[in-house]
Amino acid sequence: MDAVRSPLATFDSKGDVVACTRSFRAELDALTLSTIGEAVRALAASHTERQWVVARDKRVLIEVLIGPGHLYAARIYPRETLTPNLGDVLSPRQFEIAEYAAVGATAKEIAKLLGISAHTVRQHLKEVYRRLGVANRIELSRWFDPDRVGFRAVVAPPPANHI
Repeated sequence: MDAVRSPLATFDSKGDVVACTRSFRAELDALTLSTIGEAVRALAASHTERQWVVARDKRVLIEVLIGPGHLYAARIYPRETLTPNLGDVLSPRQFEIAEYAAVGATAKEIAKLLGISAHTVRQHLKEVYRRLGVANRIELSRWFDPDRVGFRAVVAPPPANHI
């Protein structure tokens, strides 16, 4: 099963990007960024937890990461975005959790967004770290951003005993 890579970013309550994945940057243009920023500000003002927005031909889901007025996650759902390299190494759930962690979401925030326990998130992250050979979230974020020092362009297959 291929992992679907949905571009992800975190925004502050003013609608400014705090952190984002490489795939999110690739999807951005001025109109899309403006539309998402306005939606984040509206979500912050309404104190709701989730909102869908349409920006050009993309669907964007915006969700609260930390209580109202703090951080918001925006995930773009375009027509097709596959990640063959990381998808070969990580399960779809591990990929999703790793991507949230790479942009700064805590285990509790990820758990809330995905409807699972924080303990389960931490267990997934331990396995992600093992499979990717990273020690922390900073190293993990390099898998999602090739512009950072130390990014690995080619993903090594997981160890034979990972199953």
